[in-house]
Amino acid sequence: MTQFEEGKYYYTGINGRYFVVKRTAKTVTLKHYGETKRYRIKKWPCGEVVLTGGATLYASHNEEWQKRIAERETQESKEAAAYRSAGEAADAEQFARMMENGASFKAAEAAMNAKREGVCIR
Repeated sequence: MTQFEEGKYYYTGINGRYFVVKRTAKTVTLKHYGETKRYRIKKWPCGEVVLTGGATLYASHNEEWQKRIAERETQESKEAAAYRSAGEAADAEQFARMMENGASFKAAEAAMNAKREGVCIR
């Protein structure tokens, strides 16, 4: 079973960082944004858990877990940037084709804006 350890950080998400100041068999004292509070430890099948009043803090969500989450978010943001870049390149190609086929700049621009408005999520 995963347990909270003194002197280690645990995370509820990107901004939810808790430091274990002290630990007993039934309670854990956590420091979060300069505030220190004592919480009762719950034993769940996944390991120890603390209910902090707004979030559930899992003993398994340690520094290693936080690094994996950050790496995953970095990868997702790179993929999203590549996707946006590909879309922008496709739009530029379509605009160039419209200009080559004799459309005026204003007409091509209006057609591209109409296309974007039709795709927008509202």
